[in-house]
Amino acid sequence: MPVPSSGWQARVLALLLLAATLFGVWEAALGENDFDGFHAGARALLDSGEFSTAKAVQRYPPSFQLLMLPFALLPLWLAGALFTLLSLAALADLPRRLEQLSGVSLTQQSWAWWAVLPFTLDVLRLGQNGLVLLWLVVTGLLLLRRGGAVLGGALLTLAALVKVLPLAFLFVPVVLRRGGRGLLGAALCTALIVSAAALGPGLDESARATQEWSQRSSAEQTPWALVSVGRSVRYNNQGLGVVLGRTFGEMGPPRKLAKGAVQLAALPMPVVWTLYGVCMLLAAVALLAAVIAAHRVDDPARRGDASRAWSGLLAAGCCAVLLASPLVWTHYFLWLAPALVFLHARPVLRRCAPALIWLGLALPQARGLGVHMWITFALLLLVTLELERRPAREALRPRSA
Repeated sequence: MPVPSSGWQARVLALLLLAATLFGVWEAALGENDFDGFHAGARALLDSGEFSTAKAVQRYPPSFQLLMLPFALLPLWLAGALFTLLSLAALADLPRRLEQLSGVSLTQQSWAWWAVLPFTLDVLRLGQNGLVLLWLVVTGLLLLRRGGAVLGGALLTLAALVKVLPLAFLFVPVVLRRGGRGLLGAALCTALIVSAAALGPGLDESARATQEWSQRSSAEQTPWALVSVGRSVRYNNQGLGVVLGRTFGEMGPPRKLAKGAVQLAALPMPVVWTLYGVCMLLAAVALLAAVIAAHRVDDPARRGDASRAWSGLLAAGCCAVLLASPLVWTHYFLWLAPALVFLHARPVLRRCAPALIWLGLALPQARGLGVHMWITFALLLLVTLELERRPAREALRPRSA
């Protein structure tokens, strides 16, 4: 994380990170945060040879429990401390990785990291894996760009084995003509996790757990399923479908569970889901436009700007993943950092975005209205516009003889 230029800011930042880290370790040791559930799920797999379906891990693919097995071998307090230190190491390295990928200096990034600081502290406090996942994605793309395609593809796949959506970032090297060996790395990483499953719980148990997880996810982890039963519809979930349902929909009895919701209308739910489809279509069009623009930006015939192409698609991809996810807890918005870094040259955004983010966190009603999700939508559009402007400038630049 970029260190602030003034001494008092650096001290405040260090104290905040230290407090969040110690609190996260303490909460994990007491079994009060998310890491405790991850550890317990992996421990159950280690003891019984069967994948756990406990609440803390049931939304994750079974491969996540396999990846957590090394931590399950340790006492909870030590495993929690090591995992938190791993998150801190990822946080310390992320800005430099982004600088190498995007060309945006650490100083130019500082405002963006201050904007997402509350989400960062929340990740550390909860013992969550967002910092490590973001590091895997950024580092994987950087390696793919620099020629370490096999390892880069493996890191992206490793992130996808924890949460499926990061697999979408494999589209970046494909669009930017670096896809072949990255897909090989993805295949090798998948083969390793399959081998671990065969040596551990066995392929039959792994296949059973994967099928059960897939069926449960498709039945329960969609926006309409969540809204229909009132599960995870409180203000802290800003998934786009849930936001639209609790704000504009006639939810019926499940509305009682929508803590912190601000109801602006009571439209029939089919109308709400049509609105949701329109929003997702707009997001898909914006992402497609970003992909096409980045392909042109990276074109050597136009003296392409590879840094802008790769960092632009990373930024657009992070926004798209947030928009596509049915569950978006507040700390997930740490993933706005690449988009804010990419858009660092926009002074109005630098002045407004941090204030909106922090104000939205202070007001549960603002989160109920999905303020951070709408910021995400706006950032996706801005990233696309920024990428679209670049090819026009490049095309007008005279080529050397």
